[in-house]
Amino acid sequence: MAKSTNTVAGTKRVFYTKRDDAIDLQNLVDHQNPEFMAQPRWWVDEQEVSRLLEGPTKPGFLGFKDITSSTNQRTMIAAAIPWSGVTNHFPLILTNQSARLEMCLLANLNSFALDYAARQKVGGVTLKASSTVKGFR
Repeated sequence: MAKSTNTVAGTKRVFYTKRDDAIDLQNLVDHQNPEFMAQPRWWVDEQEVSRLLEGPTKPGFLGFKDITSSTNQRTMIAAAIPWSGVTNHFPLILTNQSARLEMCLLANLNSFALDYAARQKVGGVTLKASSTVKGFR
């Protein structure tokens, strides 16, 4: 729930979110500027991520959308993404394989056959919480 208040002739707005530490002070001019860039709340050092991955730096990652439902048109939605931060709702699939084999894995993850199997196995709204992903081993 966001609440905005106007001050100084409607040019300043204060946005309150559910968390107390997430108060964002931006003015109306910032919101109207097409070149305005929102800054992330948290930063992670790139060297720390590279150290934890312990391998050659790849240009991107494989992952899948965790939130789903058996009523959606597609249950398993996987994607290749560039080097970026993700939340726990997009689990990464880390492999030591070549980029070509990773793209073959991506094609299999997005196949209708695997999607059908995932739809039969999903027990809730997340693929991780159910034994869906573990059942594909």
